[in-house]
Amino acid sequence: MGIFNRKMQLSSPAQDNSNQQPNQDTGNQQPAPSANTVEFTAEEYSALLYALALDPQSTPADVVAAVAELVELSERVGDVVQKQEKDSEKIEASLSRSSNGVHIDMNAWQDMQTAIERGVAVEQQSRRLEAEQIVDQAIRLGKAAPGQRETWIKAYHQDKDDTIKRLSRAADIPRFEIGHGLDEDALGTQANWVR
Repeated sequence: MGIFNRKMQLSSPAQDNSNQQPNQDTGNQQPAPSANTVEFTAEEYSALLYALALDPQSTPADVVAAVAELVELSERVGDVVQKQEKDSEKIEASLSRSSNGVHIDMNAWQDMQTAIERGVAVEQQSRRLEAEQIVDQAIRLGKAAPGQRETWIKAYHQDKDDTIKRLSRAADIPRFEIGHGLDEDALGTQANWVR
């Protein structure tokens, strides 16, 4: 039963307590406990040892050293947390730009995106039409075969200037269609046949 009533005292180095006033209410001249002295019951002390992961045989000096190490560690962690909070505030500020930036309404943003998509589609269509006009003109002049139309259009999209040069320098493609494209004088007289 005596073990439960016993108290452990942890204290730090003594400081000048001259400015403390004696207890005037009771008239007793009991020494005032030091402001740096902490008393623990045996249960509290064993819980403290367990929390600090110390041996049950540890001295109060070991407990003070463990607590000091824990305080130092918490200060370092606090510094890291403050740095991370500052960094996250900078990132948040740069993303929102609420104080200096422009706020865009969601509907206005969607309208802008729609307009951009339409503009891109119109630009693609105009490039396609330009390529088709050049290639169709080359086909009419006999510089390209109609079966290679898409190939020439793709080549035009990849390198506009080179494709125009290649089409303009290409040799005429002979076109033999029944009743069209043949020069009767160049063929001479062949055997006549009747259907």
